[in-house]
Amino acid sequence: MKKGLFCLGIIILIVGILFLVFFGLKKINSIDTVKEINFYYWWDYIGEEIIKDFEKESGIKVNNYIFETEHEMLQEMRLNSQTYDVVGTIETVMSDMIDEGLLLPINKTNIPNLRIIDERCFINGSEKFIDYAIPHAWGTTGIIINTKYIPEDTDSWGVLWDPKYSGKIALLNNIDDLLVMASKYLGFSLIPQNKEEFNEVRKALLEQKSLVSVYEEDLLMVDDLVSEKIWAAQIYDGTAREAIALNNNLKYFVPKEGTLKWVDYLTISSKTKNKADAERFINYLLTPEVDAKITNYSLYSSCNFESRPLMNNIILDSEISLEDFSKIQSIYEVEEFDGIKDLKSDLLNELIE
Repeated sequence: MKKGLFCLGIIILIVGILFLVFFGLKKINSIDTVKEINFYYWWDYIGEEIIKDFEKESGIKVNNYIFETEHEMLQEMRLNSQTYDVVGTIETVMSDMIDEGLLLPINKTNIPNLRIIDERCFINGSEKFIDYAIPHAWGTTGIIINTKYIPEDTDSWGVLWDPKYSGKIALLNNIDDLLVMASKYLGFSLIPQNKEEFNEVRKALLEQKSLVSVYEEDLLMVDDLVSEKIWAAQIYDGTAREAIALNNNLKYFVPKEGTLKWVDYLTISSKTKNKADAERFINYLLTPEVDAKITNYSLYSSCNFESRPLMNNIILDSEISLEDFSKIQSIYEVEEFDGIKDLKSDLLNELIE
């Protein structure tokens, strides 16, 4: 009898151990196989709802990381590219990212929604990064004015050098945008083509500095524009739409001297361990219904022609056509002279110190 009870106890013990081992391993494996990707993009550009919907649909967790400027993003990628999977970028830094091995070619067969991206969103001469990037959004850099204080027919970069508006002017803290503004105002190319032109642009920007209330990220300007603390600002068109929706005295325009265009791209970090999931996420963002939600949240124009019927009228009624957009230059299309990168960095420090 005791022997039988002993054997029964051994059997129960063995079953218990097997139960713990089986379900313990199952739990460990379930933890190990949790899918997640790290998404690095401009701040306040894609609403949390988009991320949550993807997580619910795919079972893939998305960790959202943000940056303010492409130059900040580039420096972070140089240091910690292994942290990220899907990365937003722009053509001005794309070439460096490819040359430095920071990006992986994208398997386009995993991005079927690429077929609904308008080819006019590809920047001229961008063949180098066609395999690495998916165009997502586009826009222009221009001026927003308050027509209560500034004539409505104002059409020049010169308004940002007008002493009548001293202390009521805000400029972007992006050196490429500042260079374009001053270069076009002085009648040069999109950016200075030699050191002599750069020195003239530098002089104009330093002379303008005393009139400027603040150099900052454009989203930070919205409250001051709406409250009319700022009357004129260099701004991106999507953010201008946000401000105009809150104050109908505001007006956005592309200056007569010209400006730059830009395209935001989705790319994949060369250090990703989740390339297939990263591509799945990119394809999801290009889904017309999802893209329309992103566009209506950010108020930036989309490269997706199937999402247009779902877009907010504030975008459709105010954007330039993609045909006109294709005629505007990008910085990527203008060759920089040797040594300009260091000069740009020094100038930005002079301006925002």
